[in-house]
Amino acid sequence: CTALFLVQNWWFLGAAIAVVLASYLLAKLPLMLAWQAVRPALWVLVLIFLVQLWLNDWQFGLYVVLRFAIMIVAATLLTLTSKTSEMIEGIERSVGKLFGADVAEKVGLAFSLSLRFIPMVRETYQEVREAQKARGLGRNWRALITPTMIRTLKSADDIAQAIDARSAGAPLGEKEPRHD
Repeated sequence: CTALFLVQNWWFLGAAIAVVLASYLLAKLPLMLAWQAVRPALWVLVLIFLVQLWLNDWQFGLYVVLRFAIMIVAATLLTLTSKTSEMIEGIERSVGKLFGADVAEKVGLAFSLSLRFIPMVRETYQEVREAQKARGLGRNWRALITPTMIRTLKSADDIAQAIDARSAGAPLGEKEPRHD
């Protein structure tokens, strides 16, 4: 995915598309999963295309949209073929080599919390959506987004307080003083 930003030409983009789709087949996953990964982001990709069309031209807009779509499909492939624990361990090892074990542990915690928040936000969104439909506010996006954001931020704050209470923010090897 990083290479897609570093090497900006159509040949490389085409090769990336071929490699990612071939990887799906190699993993014995149906290509329909690639489409299902991109489909929820279509409205964002269309918006990005329109902005690029306005700022640049249609070719650059298409290039940018395809690049993001490839990254979404590649990330989906990674999550479908790897255990979450293996991904977190890999991230921690890589970060640990560059920045040390204490930073690696914090980055690993941040990634695992981020991965935990994705289904939680989706579940919150669905609950709020159903409640708003029942109230006749099905098409009012503010009535949907505002409570979803508030509930998500509240959950994030609760988790942050729990981590704080367990002294996860203290440097490794140091413990918070006990107040008996």
